Amino acid sequence: MNRTPSGPAFTHLNARIPQGLGMFTVSIRMYCSAWEQDRAWGEEIAPSIEIAGEMISGLAARYVIPQNRITIHLVMTKASNGTRH
Repeated sequence: MNRTPSGPAFTHLNARIPQGLGMFTVSIRMYCSAWEQDRAWGEEIAPSIEIAGEMISGLAARYVIPQNRITIHLVMTKASNGTRH
């Protein structure tokens, strides 16, 4: 893994997407296993699960993170009783 002169390099992407009322919160953590200082995290709101997926896909493509180093934890609300799964 080579760092680019334009910025940090990331090798792993972890995402957590809990479902809210009519939206999804996309929490991302990215890091590089070779350089401890190359870490980033953030949170954005997506109006749909499709948009949330596009957000993750865009980051993975931008930083060339391989699919086997991406983890996604999706938390859905069960409509009948409001519990999370």
